Amino acid sequence: MRLPPLVKIILKSLGSLRLTVVSLIFLSILVVWGTLYQVDHGIYSAQERFFNAWIILIGGFVPFPAVRTLVALLSVNLLAAAFKKRPVTLSTAGIFIMHIGVALLVGGAVVASTFVQESAVTLAEGQQATQTYDFSLWKFAVVVNGVKNGRPCTKTFRYDLGHLRDGKQLRIPPAGVQLSIDKVYTNCGATLSPSGNGTVTALSPVATSTERGRNVPGIVFSLRKGDCPTGTPHYVYAGSGHRLPVICGSDTVTVWLHPVTLALPLKMELQKFSVEWHPGTRKPKRFETRLRLFGPNIDREVVVEMNRPYRYRSFTFYQMGYNEQNGRYVSTLAVVKNPLRYLPYIASMVIVAGCFLYFLVKMIRHLSLLRETTRE
Repeated sequence: MRLPPLVKIILKSLGSLRLTVVSLIFLSILVVWGTLYQVDHGIYSAQERFFNAWIILIGGFVPFPAVRTLVALLSVNLLAAAFKKRPVTLSTAGIFIMHIGVALLVGGAVVASTFVQESAVTLAEGQQATQTYDFSLWKFAVVVNGVKNGRPCTKTFRYDLGHLRDGKQLRIPPAGVQLSIDKVYTNCGATLSPSGNGTVTALSPVATSTERGRNVPGIVFSLRKGDCPTGTPHYVYAGSGHRLPVICGSDTVTVWLHPVTLALPLKMELQKFSVEWHPGTRKPKRFETRLRLFGPNIDREVVVEMNRPYRYRSFTFYQMGYNEQNGRYVSTLAVVKNPLRYLPYIASMVIVAGCFLYFLVKMIRHLSLLRETTRE
């Protein structure tokens, strides 16, 4: 099958060696730039700006391809280079398969990064969990309890905090409540009411942390239903864990901030946490978490420690840290969900298969040529 001339031109351009070299040079620049950037801004900020982005704005307006764009371009470059070598014969089949495998390995990293979910969970001995929390992503929850057609009615709304801006108006149907976002704080501190009921009386800005999950957001808002405003502004603070009820006309509006949750396919219980210290110090030598897991086709004990994670389906559990509260240890586990975590292994097997086929064909031809030479 012969390719149309236009397709040949496109494949030749996308599969050119010059494009490969330019992409690798730009990728090297970004790796060095991102490494230097993280010294002052932290690993998380460097990841978000350089490695998890498609475009970088230099100076705020000059576009420059980020790592995701360059890696995706390299994947296309490898695929185009493989398909432009037509026709595929037995002698070139191994090279073709290797190109496909490398493109799958490189491009798969970009695809997988868009599906990866990172979260954490903290447990004390005897506690159980069926979900984890991503403290870098927050939701603004609004629950309206009112009356509709003479019957009690409850409606729940959740908004991504990253989509809320100062001055944004949220209309809450069917109660006709209008919620006005007066101020959004990415990271803040709070002044609590002396009554001790968790009510926040003021919020104050705090410098945004460059570390993932370190920011504690807050929102200042006001409510209105028809011509009935609630009066003074209201404050909701993620660090208090308090749900704030506000009376608005005949409705009760309850608001709070909560981190994005990730449901686990199992239930886990912390059975024991142990720490081993360096002799004569309080510096930990090693620490481990012993878990009991309950779920579909699983009921077993596992141990998670530093550099020894546990994997179950698309989830990986890492020992992240620990703390001491009320005289007992609590363990914090990092949980990563990657539905494509087997993709690198598949790509590696494709590459190995291509190498094996290439050298097998070479060996067969060499032995055939050697036999012909011997006969002569």
